[in-house]
Amino acid sequence: MKKKTIKRILLIVLGIFGLIIVSIPLTIWLAFGPIHSSGEIQISEKIKLEYKETYNGDFAGEFYDVSFKGNDSIIGFHTFHNMDWAEHCLVDSLRGRTFLFMADSTLDKKRLNGYYLISFEPGFQNIIDTVFNETEKFNYQDKMKEIIKKH
Repeated sequence: MKKKTIKRILLIVLGIFGLIIVSIPLTIWLAFGPIHSSGEIQISEKIKLEYKETYNGDFAGEFYDVSFKGNDSIIGFHTFHNMDWAEHCLVDSLRGRTFLFMADSTLDKKRLNGYYLISFEPGFQNIIDTVFNETEKFNYQDKMKEIIKKH
């Protein structure tokens, strides 16, 4: 073989090796995080809830640690296990109080099994955030009435 051919082969091998060395850490970072993002959930024309999300993953699953802000104050925090958690929100109100139900998967408007709730009065006053167990079955409107009676 000629020296030029050997040099070209050596450069190609070194290039492939360099690409592998760079792509392995990048792939691990993309697969396991942390990856930060933010967004907002529009509750009404005047009310929006901002959130900051940090994705982390391991071999057991995906974790989306989300903090919620209203009027520049943190009003809640929850860890979801599904990337599209923000698409599974249900907003309702009762007696001037807003209820935002969020879950990892599709919400059935009649029944929710395991979800995170943020509830507040106008101006993000009297905030309640809580998690309800997956095995607990209930009608979300009954849960709203129960919360209003307690507070």
